[in-house]
Amino acid sequence: MDKELLIKRGIAFFIDFYLGALVSTIPISIISVTTIKTMTQNVFLLEKDIAIIAVMLGLFMLCIYYFVVPSYIFPSQTVGKKIIGITIDLNQKKKQKSLFKRQVIGYMLLEGSLTPTGKLVFQLISLLSGYNIVSIGLDVGNYITIASVGLLLCGRRHLMIHDYLGKSNVIINNSEKGKRIVKLKEKKI
Repeated sequence: MDKELLIKRGIAFFIDFYLGALVSTIPISIISVTTIKTMTQNVFLLEKDIAIIAVMLGLFMLCIYYFVVPSYIFPSQTVGKKIIGITIDLNQKKKQKSLFKRQVIGYMLLEGSLTPTGKLVFQLISLLSGYNIVSIGLDVGNYITIASVGLLLCGRRHLMIHDYLGKSNVIINNSEKGKRIVKLKEKKI
């Protein structure tokens, strides 16, 4: 296992976590200030229809950050990965589909409890259904995230669930050698 890659992935995660949280809170903050004259992230204080719109705008902003940015602005990189110098190595023939599976389905939805996405998704489900499932949903998401981190640290291939879904690896960009590939490939038995 390449320690440098794990450290870089961890730092990139925290940068992306912070920036993702920031962009997802902007629409909710603006809507709460304009409607109830208080800046809050508690969407349950808003009128139901307005709360649904606020949460959907927050999720939209997260999709831009986690999918559009690595698709079109910094190819195969989130802002955190760009700053740290690592890249998502994707199947070139199915790049968009692979990135969507990895970032949106795997990272944002399945492992979303450690990102702002999980809370927003469960808030939206709660608003639509009338049952508050936020804490239960985040608990389930935490178990999935812990399993994913366990795969990264202890698994044979050292990949997370979102890496498996997107059929992707992560590589270190090294300017003096070009790209130094530290693919965490499956070992052949």
